[in-house]
Amino acid sequence: RALIKKTELVNTRQTAIYRILSKIVAAQKEYFRTDQDSDLRPLTQQMLARELGVHRSTIHRAVEGRVLQTPSGELKPVKSLLPGLKRCAQSFIGKLAPARRADLSDEALRSLLIERCGIKMARRTVCAYRQGIKEEQGRIQ
Repeated sequence: RALIKKTELVNTRQTAIYRILSKIVAAQKEYFRTDQDSDLRPLTQQMLARELGVHRSTIHRAVEGRVLQTPSGELKPVKSLLPGLKRCAQSFIGKLAPARRADLSDEALRSLLIERCGIKMARRTVCAYRQGIKEEQGRIQ
């Protein structure tokens, strides 16, 4: 009886991991196609937990320490495929050519984020991210 119970628990865990990974792959299909970090879509552990109807800690335990092989053969930590809004927005703003970024107003950049990435945020937040990227690039040069 104990062996049957353990087998059922292992089966339940494998099913949960499969469901989690399936959702991640479906949400990040563009990233897997291009292998560009700027193509990652915002997907947090909390958002994934809501979609699957489980607690966030279940997602955390399932992805912690696990890696996924991308189509290009690279091993990526599963956690890195769950970027938050901030990381996605900063990546998108950073990938824009500096000249193009300078030409766009904060409001235009905000509209571009909504259109291309589905990320809604305040104009002031976009401004802060842009300033942070400028400072970062200034330190690198």
